[in-house]
Amino acid sequence: MVERSEALAIADEVVSGWAVREDNGKVVIWRLDDHDRAWIAHFATERWLETRSVSDQLVGRCPLVIEKVTGRVHQYGSGPDEYARFLEWLDPETA
Repeated sequence: MVERSEALAIADEVVSGWAVREDNGKVVIWRLDDHDRAWIAHFATERWLETRSVSDQLVGRCPLVIEKVTGRVHQYGSGPDEYARFLEWLDPETA
């Protein structure tokens, strides 16, 4: 079973190489939610965390999903179909 600290390390590793504008700083995990099946890792740029400005937000992705049993990472886009897949993975019985 993947514990919170392990999930955070996995998520940090995934986002550590993501390229963003230099003035935005790096991408960091800013929130880790506990779900029955997974850890949900929310990420943002350091600049967005300071400003909360729309112009500093990352776009195009849902949070990372890290399976609690395997540690496998799922990444989904932010379009309607991708978001529906994200929700279905989290709660297959309600989709």
